[in-house]
Amino acid sequence: MNQMLSDLRPRLLARLDHFAAPPGLTGEHQIADRLFCYCALRRERIASIVPGAAILGIVLRGRKEIWCGTFSEVLTPGTAFALPRGMPVDVVNIPDDRGLYESLVLQIDQLPPDVAPCAAPSRIERVSVALTPAIVEAIAHTAAALGTARSGTIAKLRLGELLTLLSDDPAGRLLLAGDAAERARWLIDAEPDRDWQVGDLARALGMGASSLRRELDRLGRPFRSLVAESRMQAARRVLEAGGDTAAAMAAAGYRSRSHFTRAFRQAHGRTPGASRAT
Repeated sequence: MNQMLSDLRPRLLARLDHFAAPPGLTGEHQIADRLFCYCALRRERIASIVPGAAILGIVLRGRKEIWCGTFSEVLTPGTAFALPRGMPVDVVNIPDDRGLYESLVLQIDQLPPDVAPCAAPSRIERVSVALTPAIVEAIAHTAAALGTARSGTIAKLRLGELLTLLSDDPAGRLLLAGDAAERARWLIDAEPDRDWQVGDLARALGMGASSLRRELDRLGRPFRSLVAESRMQAARRVLEAGGDTAAAMAAAGYRSRSHFTRAFRQAHGRTPGASRAT
């Protein structure tokens, strides 16, 4: 076992101890939106789970076995683990000597805007996260922020910090896995005013232009639609912040006012002037 993981598991458990579920609880115990504890009082095997969102979990009590094809891993208390969205897995939850299995689960249904999605790995080598002191603190801070009544902005910042730290770890990157459309859209959103060509985008993604077009079409997110969506959202943000039509045009990379107005009305159902904050 990784020595750093072994040394830091007790610290992570101590930082998360107050999230323990009430005695005798089984199944999910909701703590906050996207954050819950899962408990079992007897050994259970759950086959073919397909997470609808990426999952960061921490085993608090007992043990967890994860199986995916020929890959398997046993997770012990204090181990953080990552499961990507859409990956079928079998799990076995095994209670400890006191008859309790418990894990803390954070669902990540959407990456923060400043965190770049990455390509899904061709092969999974492990799902356990190699803990560092910074990751331990970031997990604790993120869980605490989500567990408060008014978590919004702070929780997003904490989650962004945690995912940035986890992006250096092979298992952590499973949480950032995105398809070609998600990775392309992130790049376009960073520069919506750029004159994007499919070849430029493909090179940035390490793909061929034809391969990218085919993959985007397969996903139902054609290249031109991705660019148009990103530009119109950028324009709308400027207008809702009080900017004028000229500023919105510039943010979206348009030079013709008539073309911009037509595209904006088609996307949002109203003119740029009607969308401007007053």
